[in-house]
Amino acid sequence: FSLSEISLNVQNPPTEISIIPEEMVKPDWGLPEVKYGFITRSELDDLPHNHSCDVIGLVTFVGRSERARKREHSEDFWLYRWAHAIDGTSDQPFILELFATSQPGVFEHIHPLTYLVCTQMRVIRGLTENPSRTVYLTTSNESQIFITGWQKGQPYTKDAKVKNFIQWMKSQSEADQIKKTVIGGYYPFPQPPDSFLKY
Repeated sequence: FSLSEISLNVQNPPTEISIIPEEMVKPDWGLPEVKYGFITRSELDDLPHNHSCDVIGLVTFVGRSERARKREHSEDFWLYRWAHAIDGTSDQPFILELFATSQPGVFEHIHPLTYLVCTQMRVIRGLTENPSRTVYLTTSNESQIFITGWQKGQPYTKDAKVKNFIQWMKSQSEADQIKKTVIGGYYPFPQPPDSFLKY
């Protein structure tokens, strides 16, 4: 990912930042459109390791919050949780490793049957006999997470794959989907082999 750094005056004159509402942005300013790269679950298995993508899905599983050390022998921890989301294009869900970002209100409110949008996710491919079983997505420094109720007015709502997902959701029965949902518990991933000999 390419990063941009903006250096602002910290002393004289003091810096003033104004946030301009989208409807007041003039076309002659020539600002680039926000680009999204939404993928479907059926496309995920063909993507290379470390590829950046955006996803939308219905949450069917969310694990408990877990901690991982930022560095060995460090007192600092990353907070993360595993989630599954489906989009109707595959029998397999998106497996998502979601790290707590600067959006704690969203991170704590990821529940089954919520719509989940994750932008700037990275594809992580496990080097096993069956790579499609160990492919998952993890958040990057640029990731943003949106859930039901936080999506209104977002520019990605115009994306064709997002519209297709919403159409698919309208054809689903909430009662059928709720039978497939799970919350909490320990989620070992990648899964250990089925036999001790393979382990």
